[in-house]
Amino acid sequence: MKSLSHPYDRLLRAGLAIAIPFSIILNIAVVICQLDIIYNANLVYRRISDELPRELPIELHTVNGIFHDDPEHYAMAGAQADAEWNSMQPAWGGYVFLNASSLPYAVSMWHQMHCLNRIRTALSTGDDEPEHTGHCFHYLRHAILCAADTTLEPTVRLPRGIDIIKQNNATHTCRDWRQVYDYVQEQHGAWTPDMKALFLPPGTPVEPVNVIP
Repeated sequence: MKSLSHPYDRLLRAGLAIAIPFSIILNIAVVICQLDIIYNANLVYRRISDELPRELPIELHTVNGIFHDDPEHYAMAGAQADAEWNSMQPAWGGYVFLNASSLPYAVSMWHQMHCLNRIRTALSTGDDEPEHTGHCFHYLRHAILCAADTTLEPTVRLPRGIDIIKQNNATHTCRDWRQVYDYVQEQHGAWTPDMKALFLPPGTPVEPVNVIP
């Protein structure tokens, strides 16, 4: 029995002699690939972290606000309505430059206001950009769910059932949007002509404009 095992021992040793170096080489290759992935991933995340702040660098105050309809302003259609809705956004569409970035950032609040204005325009004059309007519906849906306003509003019983009282004077705790407006407007004062030129066709004289994103 001992003599019969020798060929198998030699075959096993030969197999191990081949398998062990191959396994070592394979493991080294795997480690190199993993290091490359980790290194490149760090570069990507480091770049995003350094260049893309999550929010404006301001601390907003909270204010109490009561929602109400305004029949004199911000109507659905008309020249006055267009002017008032467009004036809600700061100059240059409310974009900002942060952290020495070469490209501007959009501020979500102004994006939301733009989308609301876009839907208003589509309802009052017809929708010539349904994909744009569809995006705005989804964007506002996300924004409303993200804010998750839990203010309680009183109701009234009507013949058709329960309804929310429209002018219910419910007090909402709000973040002061005027601080955002003032911050963006102040930052625009430091914009260079090159920054402003990014929003205009080549060769256009640089003048303050209200750019709708």
